[in-house]
Amino acid sequence: MAHAVERLRDLVRRSLLARICLATGDTPLWPLGADTGVDAAMVDDFRRKSLREAWRGTLSGIDAVASANASSSPG
Repeated sequence: MAHAVERLRDLVRRSLLARICLATGDTPLWPLGADTGVDAAMVDDFRRKSLREAWRGTLSGIDAVASANASSSPG
């Protein structure tokens, strides 16, 4: 049970981090004020790839790419 809870925490942490990164910049790909949903974007390979590159690029710009990786909790 502890492993499942830790995994869920990790998923939520990375989801929030991605959401914040995609809402930043002069022309954000997913502005906080817009509730366009992300399901359709995740189905499209090209769109999913561009979103992933954008949020990892933002993390790279602040030298925090490692925070996008899954945590390595003892299991």
